[in-house]
Amino acid sequence: MQLQTPPMIRLVDEFGPVLAGRGRATQMRKEIEALAGRGDEIIVDLEGVEAISPSFADELFGKLPVAIGERISFEGASPILDEIARMARTGRAQ
Repeated sequence: MQLQTPPMIRLVDEFGPVLAGRGRATQMRKEIEALAGRGDEIIVDLEGVEAISPSFADELFGKLPVAIGERISFEGASPILDEIARMARTGRAQ
């Protein structure tokens, strides 16, 4: 039996090295939610991303439903981007 690898979304390929704009993040979040809604595990690759705006982070990371967030893994983030994503998630949870 062959194991399937989870779909990977490379944000740098979709948007370039600077992630900004609530509308662009909404588009990506809806794509992630659709994949996760089918039960898929998803990898969101942040390698190559140099900066992320607070509004993009809030829209993408902060608004992901908790149940869906459990099926998503984020990889390749620098320590700063990892912290921004964590802050967006916890800020919404409070």
